[in-house]
This record gives sequence, structure tokens and C-alpha cells, in this order.
Amino acid sequence: MKLFKKIIAILMILVSLISLAISLFLVFQLWKNQSMLSEKLVDGLTAASGTLTTTGEGLTVVNDTLSNASKSISALSDTTLTLADNVDKTGTTIDSFSTLFSEEIPTTITNTQAAIISAQTSAAVIDGVLTGLSGVPLIGLEYNPEQSLSASLGQVATSLDPLPSAIKGIGDDLGATGTSLDTLKTDIEGISGDVSAISKNLVDAQDVVSQYQKQIDQLIETIDQTVDQAPTYIRYAVLALTFVLVWLMVAQAGLLAQGFHLLTS
Repeated sequence: MKLFKKIIAILMILVSLISLAISLFLVFQLWKNQSMLSEKLVDGLTAASGTLTTTGEGLTVVNDTLSNASKSISALSDTTLTLADNVDKTGTTIDSFSTLFSEEIPTTITNTQAAIISAQTSAAVIDGVLTGLSGVPLIGLEYNPEQSLSASLGQVATSLDPLPSAIKGIGDDLGATGTSLDTLKTDIEGISGDVSAISKNLVDAQDVVSQYQKQIDQLIETIDQTVDQAPTYIRYAVLALTFVLVWLMVAQAGLLAQGFHLLTS
């Protein structure tokens, strides 16, 4: 029985000593590496801030592209409305309208579509960056749209596909004959409605981009503030962990004392 008690006492002493050594080692490492931890945290936050800044610049480019495309589409909508009114009043300018519909308007739509497709590429990169950043808990970015910005722009670009051929067909009709102006007026008004809907989609996309820009600006501001306070946060964390380890060391010292008492009793 005494032998068993001695074995238990020795095990308690050994476990206590090893635990005390580990705790002391951890406390030493915490205070030794405090500066390094602060530097790594600051570097990580600075990198995140730089990524967000680049993303914000990309959103600015996308927003400018959408703004230019929206202006072109709005101008096109105004042009088709004016044309519909002119067709209703007179057919004397059919030849000039034929040129407008056969060449100028399809070219404008094609150029606008190319600009939107270019913006879609940038938006896809931005969507990827925001999705990646949303997975980092420290940043706090919530990015889970029902439909990505690049997909929305893709729909807008796709919706432009039928317009050039449809408008060119109207131009061919105008060049071939000046009759059936009532039917022609109805077709033009239908195209004008389609163009107006596309213009609204572009405005909605601009609103989404603006919201993303505001979120990114707020995140950059928050991260910059966190960078300034990072050493303080690390110091508090080290103090808290030191307190826990010291508390554990006290418990381990008690276990050590019990072991010696059991060994000598």
C-alpha cells in the first residue's frame, strides 16, 4: 500500500513539474514573441487594406464604365423616341433615318455592349476578391449577393444582342419603302421601351457598385484604425493568456505540494 502511495506521489510530482515547466515556457514565449505577433498582425491587416484599396479602384473603373454606357443608352432611348414622333408626323426624312438605323445606332449598341463586357471582366475579379475577403473573420465583410455583379453585367450585355440586327432591319425597311409608317412607328416604340429597360438595369448596377464602394471604404477605415491599435490588442491578449497560465501554475503548485505531502506521509 505504501509503495502504491509513493508511486502515485512521484507521478503527481513529475506531472506537476512538467506542467509548471511548460507553463513557464509558454509565458516566456508569449512575452518574447509579443512584438513579432504585433508585427505579423499589422502586416496582415495592412495587406488586407491594400487589397481592399485595389478592389475599390477596380469598382471605380467599373462604375465609370457603367456611367458612360448608361449615358449612351439614355441618349439612344431619347433618339428612338424622337424618331418615333418624327415618323408619326412625316415620312420625308426616311432616307436619313435609314442611315441612322442601319449604321449609327447598331454601332453605338455594339460599342456599348463591348464596354459592358469589359466591365464584366473587372467585376468578375472584384466578385472573387470580395468573396475571398468575406471568408476572413477579422475583416468582417459580408458579401453574399443573390446575383454577382459580373453576372448582372453579363445579363445586360446579353440583352443587347438582338438589338443591332433588329434596328438594322428597321433601317432596311426604311430604305426600301416609306410606307407602312404606322407599323414602323410601333416597332420603334417597342425598341425604345427595350432600351429604357436596359438603361434602368445599368442604373441599378451603378447603385450596387456604389454600395460596394461604401462598404469597402468603411472596411478600410476600420482596418486602418485596427492597425493603430494592434500592439495594444496583442498586449492585452498576452496579459490575459499570462493570467490563465499563472492560474494554472498555482493549481500545478498545489498538486506538487500534495505529491510531496503524500510522499513524505
